[in-house]
Amino acid sequence: MGRLSYGGAGPSLVNPPPRHALRLAILVLALAAPAAVRAQFAGASIDFIPPGGVREGQSVALRATFNSGVPPSYAYVFVRPIGQSAYLPLVLRINGNGLFGELPSAMLQAPGIEYYLSVIDIDNQTVTLPAVSPEASPLRLPVAPRPGGFALTPVFPHEGAAVHEPSPWFHFEYAGAAGGLDTASFQLAVDGRRVTTPCQFEEGELFCSIGWELALGTHSAVARVQRLSDGQAVEAAFAFTRGAAPRARPRPHGKAVAHLVYVSVPNAPSQPSQMLIPAERDRVFPEFDLDSDMRVSSASLRILVRHVGIDRQEQPSPNRYAITIEGDAANLDLGDSIAVWSDLGLSQMRLRGAQGGVSFAGGRVRLEAAAGQTRRAIDRPELNTAVLARHLLGVSASAKLGRHGLRLYVLDVRDDGASVRKRGSLDPIGTRQAGVAASFGLPAGCKAEAELGFAAYQPRLGGPETVKGRGTQASFAQDGESISWSVLARETRPGFVPLGNETVQADYRGAEMQGSARLLGGKAVLSASGQIYRDNTEEQKPLTFHALFHQSNLMLQTWAGGPSVLLGFGEQRQRTASTTIPLLRSGNTNWLAGLTQSLGRVSVGYNFGLSSYRDRSPQPFSNSFDLRTHSLNAAWRGPHAGLAVSGQHGVNSDLGTGNRSRTLGFTVRTNASRGPLRLDASHTQSVGKDQGNSIDNRQSDSAGQLEWRFGGERFVRLGFEVVSYTNRFRPVQSYKETRSALSYGFSF
Repeated sequence: MGRLSYGGAGPSLVNPPPRHALRLAILVLALAAPAAVRAQFAGASIDFIPPGGVREGQSVALRATFNSGVPPSYAYVFVRPIGQSAYLPLVLRINGNGLFGELPSAMLQAPGIEYYLSVIDIDNQTVTLPAVSPEASPLRLPVAPRPGGFALTPVFPHEGAAVHEPSPWFHFEYAGAAGGLDTASFQLAVDGRRVTTPCQFEEGELFCSIGWELALGTHSAVARVQRLSDGQAVEAAFAFTRGAAPRARPRPHGKAVAHLVYVSVPNAPSQPSQMLIPAERDRVFPEFDLDSDMRVSSASLRILVRHVGIDRQEQPSPNRYAITIEGDAANLDLGDSIAVWSDLGLSQMRLRGAQGGVSFAGGRVRLEAAAGQTRRAIDRPELNTAVLARHLLGVSASAKLGRHGLRLYVLDVRDDGASVRKRGSLDPIGTRQAGVAASFGLPAGCKAEAELGFAAYQPRLGGPETVKGRGTQASFAQDGESISWSVLARETRPGFVPLGNETVQADYRGAEMQGSARLLGGKAVLSASGQIYRDNTEEQKPLTFHALFHQSNLMLQTWAGGPSVLLGFGEQRQRTASTTIPLLRSGNTNWLAGLTQSLGRVSVGYNFGLSSYRDRSPQPFSNSFDLRTHSLNAAWRGPHAGLAVSGQHGVNSDLGTGNRSRTLGFTVRTNASRGPLRLDASHTQSVGKDQGNSIDNRQSDSAGQLEWRFGGERFVRLGFEVVSYTNRFRPVQSYKETRSALSYGFSF
């Protein structure tokens, strides 16, 4: 499945996850600044590969990347069961530009869920995926119902399957064994011959190697196992065929889309970084998308190209330019990808290079390696940026024994000296890291993990000084039918440098907690999360911090066909000390309430948010303020058309000066389709003013797209967008730009 990448803006009320000291300081300064209406940086986007369908009882890990000129501060995934109206916000963890989270099994019930992602950066600008009206046009994840009763199902081979391997692995899934399987009772016989080699048992599935080669022709298999709780037995019998591997001719298939884009800038600001496309003149440039794959015998080859022109930084991101080769037990990725090797979860590495691995013993043992460039920002004179590159080389070995696992890894990461020196007086640094991670599957859906890492940090690459450090973390999680929760504790010591951070040593301890539960027979869903972090070197570094965050939300379906109610409360407290700046103490509380009603094809909703910021420093950095937001939304879905309208009103009250700033905005989106034609159009506009005559601006974004499909899998698309921003008090910041695109797509 290809990468989705969208950008947009909208209101949100969220709670920040923890950071290391430098990024936390940026967040503190952003919160301390008076809230104002800023020009949106609409060029930001979210890279995300949506998960496929799942079954009840399974959880889904989410990973995404936020692409923008500024780092993210808050991130949420908003989730609702299909058929309900209100969304429940779940906190996403942020590491650098990476977003991590989980859709808990307690929320994944048939027929599925609808969801969207929302990120707020340090400039208080919101980016969502999908970009426009995500509440009305969310992403969808189908969920298959849990199999009823105790059952054993052959996955491969299965009834009527054709296999080509002489000694295939047998894969089974089981359900309805709440207390687990009696593994000693499992029996597998192929053509009447009993399999005696040990089998691998995991949560909900098992794997067996028969230990001999099958002849060409038809074979029969019978598997039998007992449930541990009551000794009940279940059996699965099936027939399959082993044939000679066919000589397959490579036949590529996929889709391709070519775009020709024209950008016009009738009015350019003095600061191009505020614009969607930093440019001072008209430009024409191409864009291209290609997704192609083919199979050669048992191996597959996939080629992906996402050339996006001049309007985004050419940083490695998921499948920007990538070639993937996958076999039965080995894989190789070339080009752009995201590598999450270890680093105690502190960073997500964008790798431009190669990574791959090979598995043995039916996947129970795996060796992996990666090499390439981990960070790269293209040199853009409009934004005064420079290239910063780092080089990575890593190897790892992992083994699985049933539901338990062990992993060893070694990493070597070094700055590219030439690229770093372009930034000024910075010296290249190097980090070597090694570690071990273990996971343990426990009864009742529980799982425990632990990791220990060691690092050697060179403040000057090749220099005599070396700082050594270590990091540890441990977590425990339970994933049940109606409740799921997890807790993680982490501690790092001086010298353990996050691979995504070239300037700050990590030295702190803390914990993260999160959970969700279905209540009242599934009519209510409760989610809660919390983080607490404390710096280990009090006032000894340029910046130290203490931080506490927590957020709880409840979504309630009042009655069948009745409205959905959303209630939420969150709090964040921060204490930042430094050798160069005074002590900063701040606190923020967030209240959230919403009501949504679905009336057939029409749905309406209202949301209220209150965010109260208080600066309790001995020498306050800024005035305290209260921010109240109101939003109304309505959507209509017809058989061939749809319309979504939302309006927002916000009032920021400065308690020190008494000044109030107001924002008023609305968004309209419509779509219609008839035969081969489809039309999508949207318009977003907002106005901001205050009593102190320091804010008076307007911003708007109008976009349209007309698509004509012909010949089955081909289409022609016309797109147009106008973005403008007007600041009456600072006219040099005002701008207007247009973007037109002609696209042609086809499948092959």
